[in-house]
Amino acid sequence: MSVWASPRTSRLSSAASLDFPIPAAPMTVTIRHARAETALANVSHPLPQTVFAFPTSGALAHLVKEVERQLRSVPSVDIVRGRITALTHTAGDGPFALTITSGQTMKVDHVVWASDSEQLLALCGESAQPSLERASLVVASILARAGEIETAHSTLLVPADERLPFRITNQSVASGVSEPMHRLSCEWSAAVLDGSPDSLAERARDALVEVNVLRRREGVVEMRVDVFKDALSLPTPANASLAHERRNKLDELLPTVRRVGPAAPFGAASLNDQIVQGLKVGRELGEGTWR
Repeated sequence: MSVWASPRTSRLSSAASLDFPIPAAPMTVTIRHARAETALANVSHPLPQTVFAFPTSGALAHLVKEVERQLRSVPSVDIVRGRITALTHTAGDGPFALTITSGQTMKVDHVVWASDSEQLLALCGESAQPSLERASLVVASILARAGEIETAHSTLLVPADERLPFRITNQSVASGVSEPMHRLSCEWSAAVLDGSPDSLAERARDALVEVNVLRRREGVVEMRVDVFKDALSLPTPANASLAHERRNKLDELLPTVRRVGPAAPFGAASLNDQIVQGLKVGRELGEGTWR
């Protein structure tokens, strides 16, 4: 996906990545502070707590949905969904021509790219081989009875044992909402897991009891297991070197395209990073300092 904008109208296909300097109603997402705990075996001095912000509405995804809802209410914004199949531009500071899967072509003055660098290179007719080494992610989304919660952590980090999820989040606790069913998520690297979704669900139940999040396995009422293939690029020296080469190539081919999110400098694609990147791009557009 990509995000692009022109002076007269702003078009988005990924509303999470860009903050435009446009008049809009105040955000209705209320933020509270939550804390992340770290579970380490045989450690007398645990790591300090990490304080972070979390929407009181109950899920971090609400922040993205609220940004998109707010943008839809602004007359000067169009949200166009579709994969970009062609990107061309005239020399110098000329406009870009974008074509999406529907065949629609539009001309815009500025492009902000929020997808992988490999896809942008492919649109330029350049090879994106070899691919970055990536890891798949397994996420178990769980509803558990409030009465079965043994320890009410907002976020629990478990780095010591690959059998267990590396992160367990209780979104109900993080958002400060009192609910009869707590919304939990367990995250694993798919490299250490095998088996069917049913076997992964059983492992999630056992893990929640083992780390004292749940009293009993029967506290789980409902669960969904999702596998996100090649979701994360690995922080290896080889990947860092390859990403640096591609960054230099894109600087040469498309010097005026802003790259954020997965296309940002290596290791700067978290949601926090993307918010800061979007604010910076939005300010440049609003102040006319885009170069």
